[in-house]
Amino acid sequence: GFGDATIDLTADHDTYLPATVRVSPRRGDVLPVDIILGQGGVLAGRVTRGGQSSPGQTVLATRLIEPRIQKQAVTGPDGRYRIEGLDVGPLDVLAKLPVPGGSPLRIQLQAEIAYGAVTTLDFDFPVVLGTIEGWLTANGAPVAFAEVRGTLDSAGGQSTFFTTAREDGFYRIGNVAPGMATVTVDARANDAALRRTLIADVRGGAVTRLDVDFDQAAALVGVVSNLASNEVGQVFALAGHDDVDVSTPEAVLRLESAKAGESDIDEAGQFMIIGLEPGEFTLVALVFQDDAETGDDAIDSVRVGVEKVTLPESGSAVVTLALSR
Repeated sequence: GFGDATIDLTADHDTYLPATVRVSPRRGDVLPVDIILGQGGVLAGRVTRGGQSSPGQTVLATRLIEPRIQKQAVTGPDGRYRIEGLDVGPLDVLAKLPVPGGSPLRIQLQAEIAYGAVTTLDFDFPVVLGTIEGWLTANGAPVAFAEVRGTLDSAGGQSTFFTTAREDGFYRIGNVAPGMATVTVDARANDAALRRTLIADVRGGAVTRLDVDFDQAAALVGVVSNLASNEVGQVFALAGHDDVDVSTPEAVLRLESAKAGESDIDEAGQFMIIGLEPGEFTLVALVFQDDAETGDDAIDSVRVGVEKVTLPESGSAVVTLALSR
């Protein structure tokens, strides 16, 4: 049923590396194709909770660099798992543990896979969990439906959590593993994008209170001085006066995940970031041509600008950003 077009054939197998060959069939002919699967490495370990075996839990191994691979296994009665046919190099490994009445616990670790070898990686989930809760307001008024997400570093690895605040601005995240958590609140109030990042020490069996009041009177306002008529973009604020990597568009895009606030740039090049606490910030402008035909064209057209600024206790500061090139 194939025509004359060149095609890629990929073979996947639970215990071997996937392999792809490129073939060019001819109409009316039968083309023999051999696909040789590599051995790769093996990831194995045990999932426990409080040191006790945890059967029936999913462990997902993901390789984010080429060749990309994603395989999973389920722990047996003794809590052990085994995943074969993994390529050499770094691997992200995620274990999930369902918790009655709440979101599953998630722990992510990294493994280094070696050819023909077994890499051991164990997960131990805590028994006693904590809770993070609080009220979200802007100038004292509730902020409805804000997104609250976070990552937590503990002795067992890194875990993540997420919730959405109620209409009255209250949120609660249960079943959080003890450890130091980085909590990010993303909200909107009066059509303005608000973000705040906080650090919390989560204790097992306790409630950690994190209230956030966005002061919308505080603002970083400014202008991008050399914005072209066909360019659009954003300015985002990073906490601190740190040097940032803006050597490539990809590096700039990675910085966006750490932003403390953001603003679109209007046609006149103006922007305003509100809801920030007084302190030092590094502003990064990221613009690209709005008439780019593809995503690659847009990335190729990216220009950036960086400026350090201090937001005083009085609550406002004005800054001018000049774009590169």
